[in-house]
Amino acid sequence: MAIQKFCGLTVFPAKFPVNEIKALLRSGPILGDRVLLSEDVAVYFPDGYIVQSQARLAKYVPTPGLKPNQVLSRANLMKNPRYNLVAQFDGVLGNECARVSYAQGFASLRINRSGVMSLVTESPGIFDAVTGEPTTTYDVTSAVQPVFMGNKGLLPDLIRLCQSGTPKVAGTLTAQK
Repeated sequence: MAIQKFCGLTVFPAKFPVNEIKALLRSGPILGDRVLLSEDVAVYFPDGYIVQSQARLAKYVPTPGLKPNQVLSRANLMKNPRYNLVAQFDGVLGNECARVSYAQGFASLRINRSGVMSLVTESPGIFDAVTGEPTTTYDVTSAVQPVFMGNKGLLPDLIRLCQSGTPKVAGTLTAQK
C-alpha cells in the first residue's frame, strides 16, 4: 500500500489486507483501534475511519531480523527504501505553511488539498552515531483534525503561523517535544 493512501487517510480500515497488518497497538485501554502496518505506518481509527497516521522515515534502518537496539555497527544497517518518500512531501502532504526550530531540529506544518494536516518533525538521524554520517529522521503525523495530532504544545503555534501567513520563523518555540 502506498503512503499516499495513509497520508490522505482514504483507506477504510476493514479493507486492510491481513498480510498488511504487522501489529495491533494499544490506544489507552483499547486494543485494536490503532494498528502498525507492514510499511511501519501506524494508523488510528477510533470510530471505524482513519483519523490519524504516523510514520518515521530514517535514512538507515536495521537489517531484517534486527531491532533498533540490536544495531551495533554499520554492517547491521541498510538504506531505507522508503526514505525517498521525503522527496514527495510537497506533493502528498502539501507545502509547508509554517516551519520553526524545534528540539534539535525543525518542525513544520503542512496542509494538503484535501485539508489533511501533517506535522513533520526533523531531527538528527537515529543511527548517526553508528554510521558517522549526519542524516535527518522525519517523524510525520497526519490527521483530519487538530485534535488528533497529539502535540498540543507545538501545534497551536504552528496553526497560528499558518493562519498569519508567516511561513517561517527563525526563533525556537517553547513547546516541549
